[in-house]
Amino acid sequence: MNKILYTAIDQNEKEQTNYIEADNNKQAIELLKSQGFTNIVLYDNASFTVIKNELLEGKSDWELKRSAKFELKSRKDNSLFSFLQEIIILNWWFILIGLIIAVLGYSQNRSMTLVFGIIMIIVMPIISTWRRRHLKRYNRIAHYYSFGKWDDALREIKTHRKFKRFPDHMHDLDFREASILAKLGKLDQALDLVSKWQNAYNTSNPGYYESRLSGVYDSAGNEEMCLTLMNECYNKSTDKMFSTIDLSMIEARYGDDKKSIELLKNINLEELPIIAHAYNDWINGTIAMRNNKDANAKIFLEKALIKLLERQGEILSEPSIAICSGELALVLNRLGNTNDAKELISKVSIVLKAHGYKSLLKEIGEFTVLK
Repeated sequence: MNKILYTAIDQNEKEQTNYIEADNNKQAIELLKSQGFTNIVLYDNASFTVIKNELLEGKSDWELKRSAKFELKSRKDNSLFSFLQEIIILNWWFILIGLIIAVLGYSQNRSMTLVFGIIMIIVMPIISTWRRRHLKRYNRIAHYYSFGKWDDALREIKTHRKFKRFPDHMHDLDFREASILAKLGKLDQALDLVSKWQNAYNTSNPGYYESRLSGVYDSAGNEEMCLTLMNECYNKSTDKMFSTIDLSMIEARYGDDKKSIELLKNINLEELPIIAHAYNDWINGTIAMRNNKDANAKIFLEKALIKLLERQGEILSEPSIAICSGELALVLNRLGNTNDAKELISKVSIVLKAHGYKSLLKEIGEFTVLK
């Protein structure tokens, strides 16, 4: 079962933050509603909770609630200070006992007792900080990937593979590396790297392999194969809501905009993680942009960008922000606001150059230079 982070209002009209165990987001919503919760917001897609599931295994209800609140906070503030503060709160009783023992040892001049107490005080923060290094390394991979630092990302991936704490996480490293290889023009090598996952995910999570492979082809600039594979993902997937909005976005960029609109009609935003709530406006903006309805595109893309910026700082949010900003800048330039367009591009230039799609980058290149 997947542990999906959520916030909601309970029957006493108090906001609750916790994890719900469910096979998918739709089931998570149904379970929370059956418990009387309203105003439900999900922060995860069930398909991407592997690391979290392992880290949270065996924790008590109180620890889960504390961990949920901390995770929500850390998505904006991932500093070491905040992390240690949370570790102290979660282990306060253990640290307090250690403090009492240390004080007794000091007051009674018993060095062994004093040392034992000090060890009790520092052992949990040290162990937790040591474990945290794996997640920090993954965050670095995501950061380097977002900003197009391919060599740095590949180095971190190679280092991360040496640690077996998250064996189920290896597939993500393979697909992340494959996307980088594809961007570097090594598509055949990328496909060889991920082919071993096809049979496993056809059984356990139909459509997931095609979705990730679609991203690899997108990185290679092969828009036709990206679109074909995303359609295969949609046809196979049991997670219809997420595959629907993904396909709608790809159709809006590379395919049939009418099909994209029809797909949007089947979207229930409640079942999607909050960062995906911007996609409805974003997709409508992309379609309007493609059809040169620039005034409408501007309205939709501005609304989408505001929502995406609210999630800025979360893992892999930067490419989405950059591409949406690029589309908005393109529209602003068409409407005669070239200075505003150039200023917007200057804020996302590095990430947009690394992740923007061909037709977008081509038209942006006609009025400004990506640095």
